[in-house]
Amino acid sequence: MKKTNLTLLLVGLLAVLSVTASCNTDDEQGITASGDCIITSATLGVLKRIMHTKDKAGNDSVYEANVTGSYYPLHIDQLGCRIFNTDSLPVGTDLRRTVFTALNSQGNVGIRSLVTNTDTIFSKTDSTDCSVDRLLTVYATDGVSRRTYTLSLCAHREEADSFVWKQMCTNDAQLARLTPGHRTFVTDGRIRVFGNMDGNAVVVSAPVENPTLWTTTALTDGPDAGTVHRFEDRFIALAGGRIVTSDDGETWTGNGSSFSPDGIAGAATNRIYAVKDGQFYASSDGVTWTAEEADDAEQVPASGAVGITLASATDNTFENILVVGRNAAGAPVVWCKDIDLSGGIAFAWNYLPPVTDEAFHCPALTAPSLIVYDRAALLTGNTADGKAAALYLSRDNGRTWSTADFSNPLKGSTAGISMAVDAEQFIWIIGGGQVWRGRLNRLGWENNSGAFE
Repeated sequence: MKKTNLTLLLVGLLAVLSVTASCNTDDEQGITASGDCIITSATLGVLKRIMHTKDKAGNDSVYEANVTGSYYPLHIDQLGCRIFNTDSLPVGTDLRRTVFTALNSQGNVGIRSLVTNTDTIFSKTDSTDCSVDRLLTVYATDGVSRRTYTLSLCAHREEADSFVWKQMCTNDAQLARLTPGHRTFVTDGRIRVFGNMDGNAVVVSAPVENPTLWTTTALTDGPDAGTVHRFEDRFIALAGGRIVTSDDGETWTGNGSSFSPDGIAGAATNRIYAVKDGQFYASSDGVTWTAEEADDAEQVPASGAVGITLASATDNTFENILVVGRNAAGAPVVWCKDIDLSGGIAFAWNYLPPVTDEAFHCPALTAPSLIVYDRAALLTGNTADGKAAALYLSRDNGRTWSTADFSNPLKGSTAGISMAVDAEQFIWIIGGGQVWRGRLNRLGWENNSGAFE
């Protein structure tokens, strides 16, 4: 940074203006100093990014890469006198060596020194330490008017798509006693795991803030664990073929419906779906059910049906329900249905036959657990030999499936497994007495809107 004293510069500038004005003749227009003091635009230059990698020997290695600063616009809040970037710079960007390709102003710009606390001439091409907030002052040419801006640059502290698992509970004896096929939900500040323990229906629960304090509650007339779903802020399930509901997951009662489905297929915003005798059914209240059209009755799930609802990427009046299960022959099947939330169009159910490439087939899992994560379908369960499977992701509404980039911390263990996602986008995985929690970093970032131009 250049150390020219800004006060001397302004004194010299005013002297020039004074002499110029005094030399005007009667037929010449005088030069008037301006009171304008404003930064009108700013653009970052090429910045340096510190990158970490490993060499062939597995040793840590550090190198520099360039970051095109213009890809990260700077916004100016003229009322609040702030200059800032709403889209954070990449992890490792060296803000201590910030340069600019443009900083346009009406008036002369000075920057407050971090050492002397006085203003010096600002040069956009000089390396400026922006690892902390900096003060930029625009001095008008009238020698009186000035305006001070706070320059704040931010960079991510973690990689966007990194996924970190944390073990929240090591070996809880109550969770370890659950047989495979349990279902997990995170609602109202609690984690609830519905399952069977020694042949009896139970719910094992703990507060989210302390997922080591597990308590077991026996469920009188309790639900078949694999059928539990969440619909309109209540739990709904089957118990011996009849439909039961619960507000708190502990007290279950029949809802009065005479309909006895084979299984509950999933819940959407305003409908819940079931299957019976190769037919899909829908209900808006869980009591009255209506048969729905499906394009291939032989492939309708006969067992193990679980469903999720995916929001439309283009129209918030539509959504899509995706159901995974097994047909009468025991093969994995995937079904989907478009839903018009306005009620204007009634869509049929569509069977998604396996794609040609077997590597992208829906995996054959027992006791499957299916959730929505990062606007995609995430599936796990147990393999044929009873071990916890990998995590499988589908970003095309169930058409193709591939192993997720983040691994299952319980993969290969001989335990039943279930998972849920909470409001903060943490995935909870429970199995064999263990509790794990993890999240894609970017799903936990705040979305700070309101950029000023």
